[in-house]
Amino acid sequence: LIFTMVMMGAVLYSVKSQIQLSKKISLVWGIPSILLALSFSLYNNPVLKSLNILLIPLLITGYLITVRYEQVKGIGLALAANIVDRMFNKALMTSPKFISFSKEIIKSGKEVKENATRKSIIRGLMISIPLLIIIIMLLSSADMMFNYYIQSLGDLFGGFNNSSVIAHTFLITLITLYMFGLLWSFKYSHIPYQEEAMGVVKACWEPVTMITILVMVNTAYLLFTVVQAAYLYGGGADALPIGFSYAEYARRGFFELILVTIINFAIVMLGMNLMKKGQGVVHKAANLSYSLLIVFTFNMLGAASYKMYLYESAFGFTRLRVFVQVFMILIGILLIILLLGIWVKKTPVLKYSVIAALTVYTALNFINIDRIIAKENILRYEETGKIDVGYIINLSYDAMPEIVRLLNAEETEVSQQIREHLERQKEIMHDQYDQWYEYNYYKSQILNRID
Repeated sequence: LIFTMVMMGAVLYSVKSQIQLSKKISLVWGIPSILLALSFSLYNNPVLKSLNILLIPLLITGYLITVRYEQVKGIGLALAANIVDRMFNKALMTSPKFISFSKEIIKSGKEVKENATRKSIIRGLMISIPLLIIIIMLLSSADMMFNYYIQSLGDLFGGFNNSSVIAHTFLITLITLYMFGLLWSFKYSHIPYQEEAMGVVKACWEPVTMITILVMVNTAYLLFTVVQAAYLYGGGADALPIGFSYAEYARRGFFELILVTIINFAIVMLGMNLMKKGQGVVHKAANLSYSLLIVFTFNMLGAASYKMYLYESAFGFTRLRVFVQVFMILIGILLIILLLGIWVKKTPVLKYSVIAALTVYTALNFINIDRIIAKENILRYEETGKIDVGYIINLSYDAMPEIVRLLNAEETEVSQQIREHLERQKEIMHDQYDQWYEYNYYKSQILNRID
């Protein structure tokens, strides 16, 4: 969170005279980036943390581009292209300016007081520091006692390993150069931005063409729905197709949902852009066909949700299964937005879809997935006596408030495994969690519990 705020603040301050903070569209990127950065101080879900490491830079870049450049007024392909270009092209192309920038700083210092001796000392330090690091590493390898004292000296500054000094220095240098290039790129006023050229597709299809396509597709979905209803909704939880396990059944339903949803979205979005605009019975028929396609997609969404219910009833909760459920909720919201766009022509479908996706994903980071998983599986254990302790103890620290309940489990083996797990976590926490900038709410709660 500190890093995110400092980086955003550095850009905003460096071009403060050209910033437009009043743009409401910028909040679409700014609020999620700050909230997702904040989540690192609260939760520990490794999947979401990994995704956030990739997503936060994209959101920050989108926010900075939006408030920096006046012509950026919406959400579209042009903005996405500019975000990618800014992060993977302009940042790298601008990073070499760090050298000339550093020279200018040194030069401006010399102009205040020209001093040949100072110049010689700085040059000597720049040469000697890398050389000194290499020499100390070699001497540490040559003498165990010398290495011991160097390690002890390093512990005073938070600890470091001699073998990783070069790797850390190299990594810090790369990140510094990249971050400088990214921040400096916002100094330039020009930005290639042609939203209309990228976002508008020339309508060239007759409505009858789209209706024909939609009738064929909807017929296939109707047949699928009839067959599915016969074995899924009519037979109850035991109506699995012959030769299918629960795992295969639920997984096929999920990937089927993804593929069909993408296809349906593509059909509706392309159809709305390619079909010639107009009024009359034909266009209403086309809109009804689009709507029917969305209704069938909702049916598939319901079927997939039911499959997941069967799967969780049989095997319990996992991160993947909870993520699937959240994804289904998002798909339902996007379908509603798409349906609104069909009948209300001025609806910004892409904008609302991006806002919905970011809102759902940000909320996912704050509902404490791991604690929900632990809670539901423990409830299931109390009812059925079945629990996967190996999976439970591999959840993050976020689940600890629920996991400690298993210390009172009737099965001695379960309670013993949990007690051993807590002891291991106690050792890990005391060894690794000792820096103020590593503060995490659930880690601090565990430290208070185990102490």
